[in-house]
Amino acid sequence: MTDAAVKLRQSVYLLLIALAVGNMVGRIMAVDAVDFTRLERQRIDERMRDYREEIADDDLSEAEIADLLSRKRADVSEKLRLTRPFLSANDRSRWMATRALVEQGTFVIDDILAEPTWDSIDIVRHKGADGEFHFYSSKPPLTYMHMAAAYWLLNRTTGLSLADEPYACGRILLVVLNVLPM
Repeated sequence: MTDAAVKLRQSVYLLLIALAVGNMVGRIMAVDAVDFTRLERQRIDERMRDYREEIADDDLSEAEIADLLSRKRADVSEKLRLTRPFLSANDRSRWMATRALVEQGTFVIDDILAEPTWDSIDIVRHKGADGEFHFYSSKPPLTYMHMAAAYWLLNRTTGLSLADEPYACGRILLVVLNVLPM
């Protein structure tokens, strides 16, 4: 084979690899459980308009109103959030187990399950070592143990957590564990 043919073949391979990696990263970055972003924004804006009308009669300065609205928006945004970074109950069950292992050092997901948008039907309830019933992921541990190891490293080195930055953390971990090995 000539040098030109070898270089052409290698160039085609590199192009195919780049396209495959770009496709995988693009899909990871676009993950959102249900595209309710516009609906979520609309609900928050409506709630904020109502709140602004409520406090309009309180004889407050514009700076005070802006401060109150800012604090209220954070609270309302958390309560009315519809979007989530993980696709299905199956997916969230694994991520909850990963979080519990790294953040709490246990397989028990009770606390995480109680948080908004961290629900799942892929869970089981068993009596724990303390004699109380607890919720656990129904997924086999091997499926999320490698993710927990990578998450532990990410969490300890950067301070990022799935609790505070689920989109960023999840996407970083998916790229590291799914794209890079390819």
